[in-house]
Amino acid sequence: MNNKISRELITKFLTHQASEDELDTLGEWLQDDGNEKLFNDYVQTNYAIDYQMRQFDANNLKNRLQQLMEEEIKAVRLKRIRKIVTYSAAAVVSLLLCTGYFLRDSIFPKNIEAKPRIISNNIVAGSDKATLTLEDGSQVVLGKGNAYKTQNVHSSGETIVYGEGGVDSEKEVYNYLTIPRGGQFHLVLSDGTEVWLNSESQLKYPVYFKKGKTREVELVYGEGYFAVSPSKEHVGSKFVVSNQSQEIEVLGTEFNIKAYKEEANIYTTLV
Repeated sequence: MNNKISRELITKFLTHQASEDELDTLGEWLQDDGNEKLFNDYVQTNYAIDYQMRQFDANNLKNRLQQLMEEEIKAVRLKRIRKIVTYSAAAVVSLLLCTGYFLRDSIFPKNIEAKPRIISNNIVAGSDKATLTLEDGSQVVLGKGNAYKTQNVHSSGETIVYGEGGVDSEKEVYNYLTIPRGGQFHLVLSDGTEVWLNSESQLKYPVYFKKGKTREVELVYGEGYFAVSPSKEHVGSKFVVSNQSQEIEVLGTEFNIKAYKEEANIYTTLV
């Protein structure tokens, strides 16, 4: 099983999308000890959670993994599934140890109020402002009082929205949205996916997504909150966000990515 296929199967397993045959295949793949590290590395890289921003409930984690183990599955697959779940738990625990976000008193905190929020990188978001860079390199300043409109794109100065209509061309047409220090901006992609970009961030994205193909964007640097339009509404097309060192592939969910250039670590928070 090549790396691309293994990544897809691991993603399906973590998102509860894997079929019985796919679980069998993944279980057989994990019989090779050399694949355990690949499994753990993938989980840690693509499902990192910023536990400074939200409650870590180890009991819930254990219960979820136990529930997977107790599902009514065929006896012939039971050993394989348990091994997969064991690796999942090991990967998550390893991740928490490496990032150092265990609470000091106990790894089983009690009665702690969860306070999820977008990581601000110590920069207070200010007014809605951004610079839109078009395919030809020309730039448009966006912000309150600066409305912008073309045949397929319009901006009120606080949000920029791309329509569904595409261009009859095989060439991908990309735009960049760059947020300066002290700014923030809301973007709606052509598939309906919404992105909230924080201060000092830049996103590269296609003007439109081709039907049936993977929807891909790049968070060049900075921080963005993504509310992804479900793949079932787009002929099953997955949504992929890449950055400096990772690729996050989802079918339709909400998550936050913090990937500032000056920081060694990249944080991904699944909502």
